Amino acid sequence: MNLLNDNKPLISRACLLFVTLVLIIAGCSSSKTDETNSKIEPVAAIYYSTDLPNEKIGDGLSYLFLIDQQGKHMTIKKRGLELNSIIPYKGALLLNQKNELLSIKQDSDLIKSTSFEEDCKVYAGYGQSSGQVNDQNTFYSIYNQSFSSDRKHYISKIRWGDQTNNYCKDINEYIEVSGDDGSSIYFISSETEDGNKKSFHKLSLENDKLIMTKTFLEQVKTDGRFMFTKLIPYSNDMVGIYADLVGAKVELNLIQIDKDNKTPLKKHPLVQYDRSNSHYYFFNKESIYVSILQ
Repeated sequence: MNLLNDNKPLISRACLLFVTLVLIIAGCSSSKTDETNSKIEPVAAIYYSTDLPNEKIGDGLSYLFLIDQQGKHMTIKKRGLELNSIIPYKGALLLNQKNELLSIKQDSDLIKSTSFEEDCKVYAGYGQSSGQVNDQNTFYSIYNQSFSSDRKHYISKIRWGDQTNNYCKDINEYIEVSGDDGSSIYFISSETEDGNKKSFHKLSLENDKLIMTKTFLEQVKTDGRFMFTKLIPYSNDMVGIYADLVGAKVELNLIQIDKDNKTPLKKHPLVQYDRSNSHYYFFNKESIYVSILQ
C-alpha cells in the first residue's frame, strides 16, 4: 500500500518498522572489565531498562541480552538508562550508561568501561538519537536533559568519540527529533518561550569540535506536534513521520526537509484518525523507526 499519493513520486512507500533493537556485532579490545554469565558469538541484541520515573533501586536496572544464531543468549545486567542507545561501532557494541560507556566484545565475558566526568552525566536516553558519522569513524548519542537554572533555555547533551577519545558538550536546545546521513547530524528543536516555533539544525563533529548551524523551519499552527520517527536521509533531504493534533483528529504526515534548509519544507499526508485511537500513538515504542522502500 502506497502511503503517499501517486502524484508524489519522491517516495513509493514509507512504512513503520516494528522492530526491537537488533544489531549485528563483532569484536574489539578490552581494558577495565565486568563479568557476564556465558560466552557466545552474538549476532543480535535486545535491551530492557527501567524508565526514569521508576528508578527505585539506585539508578534503576537494565538487562542486555546478546543472542547467537542458535538462540543461546548472554545476559549483561547494568544500571538503567531509559530508551537507551545501542551502537554498533568498529566491531563492537557500545552501550551508554549514566556515567560511563561500555564496549562489549564478541565471544567474551569481558566489557571495556570508559568513565565520564560528572558534567557528562546523562539521565535518560533516546535510542533513535544515536549513530555513526564521518565514514563510521565517529559515534554519537544525544540526550535531552533539563532546563537551565534561570529557565531561559533547555539543555541537551551530546556525547561523541572514536577509538581513542570521548567528548561531551551541552546544546542549548530542546531536541524533538534527530538523525544523520553518515556525515552530519540533523535535528529539529522547539523554542523555550514558543514551543510551536521550530528550528532545523545541521551539526558536524570534527575531533573535539562541534560545528552547528541553526535556521528557522516553521511556525506550527496546530494544537500540538509529536514526532513518530527519527530523521533519515533521502537524496538531499532528511525525512521523518510526525503527528499534528488538529481538534479531535490526528494528522499523520511525512516531513521532507532540505539538508541545508534552503528550500521550503514539504509535507506529505499519510493518514488521519481520531484522537482516541491509540494504535498510532506517538509513544508506541514499537514505532520508533521509519524506513523508505524504493
